[in-house]
Order: sequence, then structure tokens, then C-alpha cells
Amino acid sequence: MGRAFLPEEDLPGGKAVCLISHSLWTRAFAARADIVGQNTTLDATPYTIVGVLPRGFQFESLGRGVDIWAPRVFDLTLRRPRRSAAGLVS
Repeated sequence: MGRAFLPEEDLPGGKAVCLISHSLWTRAFAARADIVGQNTTLDATPYTIVGVLPRGFQFESLGRGVDIWAPRVFDLTLRRPRRSAAGLVS
């Protein structure tokens, strides 16, 4: 239900969006049909739920038991100058 992440949501300044598992949707949100577009809070930040994944779906590389997925942007400009000059990421 809903949609996957959009490419621009994985960029700095992208909208705070998330996908939730079918299990979380039924446990925490009573399988509400209107959940897509609603907000939930992660790390004190409001995220818009853009989709519910099918029952049993898992991103295998993340392991089992994950219920919420959100794009994470890593700002590589936050490297320490001395290590950056040497070509190393701190």
C-alpha cells in the first residue's frame, strides 16, 4: 500500500518519509486504511508514512525484525580537514 521512496527523498534536504512493515501497521496502527500520508515520530522528527510493505517482507541485508525504513543521508562534508586532506574518511 502506498509507494516506495522517491530519488529526491534520499538527498540532503529531502522530505522526512518512511515505510513501515505490515506487522507494525497492524500492531501499532490497527491496520488503518488511511495510514499513508499520516505522520509518525522518529528520533524527535516527524516522518510521513508513504507506504506499508507486504506481509512478511524484509530487506534481508538489514536483518529480521526491522519495522520502519527511512532514507538516511550522510553528509560527507563533515569530515575532519586533516584526514580529508590525506584522502581518508573519518
